[in-house]
Amino acid sequence: MSEKQVDTLKKKFKTVVDVNAIPAGMTPTQWVKLADTGYIFYDSEKGNRPKLFTVGTSMEDVEMQPEFIDSKGKEVSLEEIQKTWEENNFWDKELYKCKHSPLHYFSNYLSTNPKPTQAEIDEYLKTLGLAASADSEDGMKEDAKQARMQFSDSITLEHLQSLKPVRDAIKAEYDNVTEIYKEEAKVALDAIDTEALSKKIITTIMKTPSRKANTQLKEYVDERTFIWDKQMLRAIDFDVLVRLWKTL
Repeated sequence: MSEKQVDTLKKKFKTVVDVNAIPAGMTPTQWVKLADTGYIFYDSEKGNRPKLFTVGTSMEDVEMQPEFIDSKGKEVSLEEIQKTWEENNFWDKELYKCKHSPLHYFSNYLSTNPKPTQAEIDEYLKTLGLAASADSEDGMKEDAKQARMQFSDSITLEHLQSLKPVRDAIKAEYDNVTEIYKEEAKVALDAIDTEALSKKIITTIMKTPSRKANTQLKEYVDERTFIWDKQMLRAIDFDVLVRLWKTL
């Protein structure tokens, strides 16, 4: 039996592995990389289960512990493992982002608007108690801190995963409509690509009398001079720009 000692999980553990027990479809290098991410594979039909030792601490003090996975004679699909790892990594990041950012949570999970307006965001923050109040500055800071903690505690992985399919459907519909509007605008304005189309839409908007701008377009007009703000129009995402064109 050939054994090899390797470091895993950024030096928190050392693992003694029977190299004969490394599952089919996996090289020793790939095995080590997976062990570093918390997944220790072995094939019980080929060799012994790896032994795990902590480095400089006790097992109970380590928050994240590796997961042992027995392939039981089957070849391991690294593609499937990579897919699972990427999904877990995605949700770890999203849970962290949402817990620490009500804006990220609202914009990417809760809002039924694919592109929430500032007014919608402000209204949501107000419901959390994170909007400005008439209290003293110290009082506002303490209130905001408490509101933040309550918000963070309310966000769970299961909750985010239940909301994502709904948001994905909303986003897909939004993208489909964007594509329809894009094709309509390309025909109407005789543009061959998105860059040319963007320029032609901006030109079309700026030919519209600024004083007669509709509600959506008014924010791109200088309030003092009533002149179109070309820089702001150029900074607009294409999906928003093509929707502005539809309002003309």
